[in-house]
Amino acid sequence: MFQGPLKKKQGDEKCAYLMIWVGEKGRNVYSTWDMTAEDQKKLEKYYENFEAYVKPKSNQVFSSYKFQCRLQKTNETCEEFVTDLKVLVKDCQYANPDRMVRDRIVFGTKSSKVREKLINEGSELTLEKALDIARTYELSQRQLQTMNIGEDPNVNSINRKKIYSKQTPKNSYPHKYEQGAKPRYKQDKSKLHLCQRCGYDHNAGSYCPAKGKQCKKCDKKDHFAKMCKTRKEKKVHEIDREECSNYYDSSDSDTLFVGALYNEKNESDTWCEDITVENVSINFQLDTGARCNVLNRTDFRRMKTNNVLSKPDSRLKSFSGHNIECDGKITLPITLKKQKHEVEFYVANTKSQSVLGAATCSEVGLIKRVYTLEAKYSDLFTGLGCLPGIHKIHVDDSSNPVVHPPRKVPVSLKGRIKTELDRMMKLGVIVRQKELNAWVNSMVTVVKSNGDV
Repeated sequence: MFQGPLKKKQGDEKCAYLMIWVGEKGRNVYSTWDMTAEDQKKLEKYYENFEAYVKPKSNQVFSSYKFQCRLQKTNETCEEFVTDLKVLVKDCQYANPDRMVRDRIVFGTKSSKVREKLINEGSELTLEKALDIARTYELSQRQLQTMNIGEDPNVNSINRKKIYSKQTPKNSYPHKYEQGAKPRYKQDKSKLHLCQRCGYDHNAGSYCPAKGKQCKKCDKKDHFAKMCKTRKEKKVHEIDREECSNYYDSSDSDTLFVGALYNEKNESDTWCEDITVENVSINFQLDTGARCNVLNRTDFRRMKTNNVLSKPDSRLKSFSGHNIECDGKITLPITLKKQKHEVEFYVANTKSQSVLGAATCSEVGLIKRVYTLEAKYSDLFTGLGCLPGIHKIHVDDSSNPVVHPPRKVPVSLKGRIKTELDRMMKLGVIVRQKELNAWVNSMVTVVKSNGDV
């Protein structure tokens, strides 16, 4: 509209038109903005504020959960799958999103052959190479389907007709039937029934083609596989070495999460710190999401310590859900800024950089919590908050007023009820009514699971 008939209008006039179109709710939102007189004439400022109001707030943790649980659907192409992964990874705020998309393609592809080819690439696998492998395989499958069009998939069996002599009894069938072949003989249809052994209709006393035949399903005799009543056993797929879970449960007490263990070294040293451990300087990566401290095997061997590794009491799990092979745990002295500390480390068989967890980072003073928003808007974090203005509830004049008598309250709850009412009055949720009122509602008291009322 502003590029058409209203293109020549001034900025303040365009803003006035916009305020008419947004309606009463939009004008109420506008009344909460703190804009200068100059900004009130700029249409772009209105667009920015309205977009910030209607745009949903992103949840980084939930976005990561959706990304890690994304699997390729049955009828979904590789392009559609990768496009959706790139959209989901934007809200996760990963340090290396291409790496995470590449891993998700490996873990989430619907084709086991594609996954095998990707894993065979090893550390040389990049996002572009993973896409090329998946696209090439998908294209080749479509081409094979096109080449197979027109071929008759049915297998036509050739039966040899045998001529019987006149001395052969009517209900005698010396020829042999294979499983799945229909017997060719005429019988009285009124006396036919479905045989539970061969699956065909024939007389009860006549010859059954399944007699003496071995079932290909249970290896028993006198019935065909299609009529076998043995329950099909479920196949058990055994995983030889590595277990992977896309869902990380923080409540698992014997599992420690370490999210920064990658094969590649981090290019940025912003979150790294040189720390002396057993007189050996080691460059640690500071991971506020890790629940423990991890030394890689190479750094541990450099120390040549006499301390013995103890058996680990917890498992280590990476961000992608893979178990990390752990040699043991050990307590070592560290020196940072001329201060000595005793720190517990897990020694892991990994080529990645050693990691210092959140608890130790906070203990030695490498990180600190920042409450900028809470300090700046302290009034918004106190109490329940009240909307401005007074609202009057209109009641139909034809309605008859009702006065409820007070409900009986257990003596054991009176003290807690009185305390809760005083608290709500102090917050301004309720007020004391001393005058008579035509409408009186009775109060219902419920005890919560935590004991509050």
